[in-house]
Amino acid sequence: MLRVLHVIGSMDCAGAENFIMNVYRKLDRSKIQFDFVLHTQEHCFFEDEILAMGGRIFRTQKYIIRNHFFYRRWWCRFFQEHPEYTVIHGHINSSAAIYLKEARRQGRYTIMHSHTSGSGGGLKGLVKDWIQLPIRRYTEVFLACSREAACWLYGKKIGRSSRSILIKNGIDSEKYCFHEDTRKQLRAQNQLSDVLVIGHAGRFIPSKNQAFLLDVLEQLLHGQQKIQLWLLGDGPTRAAIEQCAVQRGLSEHIVFAGVTHELEKYFQQMDVFVFPSTYEGMPLAVLEAQAAGLPCLVSEAIVKEADVGAELLHWLPLQAGAQTWAEHVMRLAQKKHMYSID
Repeated sequence: MLRVLHVIGSMDCAGAENFIMNVYRKLDRSKIQFDFVLHTQEHCFFEDEILAMGGRIFRTQKYIIRNHFFYRRWWCRFFQEHPEYTVIHGHINSSAAIYLKEARRQGRYTIMHSHTSGSGGGLKGLVKDWIQLPIRRYTEVFLACSREAACWLYGKKIGRSSRSILIKNGIDSEKYCFHEDTRKQLRAQNQLSDVLVIGHAGRFIPSKNQAFLLDVLEQLLHGQQKIQLWLLGDGPTRAAIEQCAVQRGLSEHIVFAGVTHELEKYFQQMDVFVFPSTYEGMPLAVLEAQAAGLPCLVSEAIVKEADVGAELLHWLPLQAGAQTWAEHVMRLAQKKHMYSID
């Protein structure tokens, strides 16, 4: 059996992690098994499922510049103690130049996977860009979820060439198929018969830009009050967004749904899906929303490759402002879910 070691920050419910799990569930695990090095001591959303499928989980410290020598020694010792890992699949960029270099030094086969197309702004973003530059020297297989994500991490020369392999994020589309009867039943249970439900699913981090959704909601509430904004996911900025919603008097119109194994049930009840990211790779949630037949309003940071061809994806620049976004949300809300299989 081939055991592939995935190196990632955590295995919580987010885009890259969901993609890995979608692949993992479909593997012939008598031939290929996935194991994980996580950069967190916290119990993760998918951890129990990984262990149940025979995967192993190892933990190390999150890389920060001041623990550089500890981190490098940890990987040196890890590879010495685990010769069974011949394939190393990296998903975390900030320290990939360390663990991939050590993997190559000890004769392992290295894969890097770019899941996004930016590091964020400011000094922190510049530092990340700088420390990621050596990745291309220690990678044998260059994977990316989109051409933009490939060019961002590997440079245009590799990103635009055949050396860069695009694996567009895949989902179980049947799981998200829209059912009119299911929608009516769920909305009746939740007393939503005459409520406009605006949905969003994503990790609470600055690049997902949930704060902008509060601005959009505020504009929408000028026209009517029977509106709910559903925010699915968790992450480091969630508490700040919740506090901001309270301060602005918006909390009664917002449902912070957290993470869930039943995302498809939430999609069934939504009227419009909104995704105002400042940068992205190939957002899984946008693919899932389209699979559910939802009209989607997304920022121009969303790559054109995310369009599945169902005429559901609508791009709008963030610079257009919250009022314009609210107007577009109302227009899209007049559309019905497409592709019901009832």
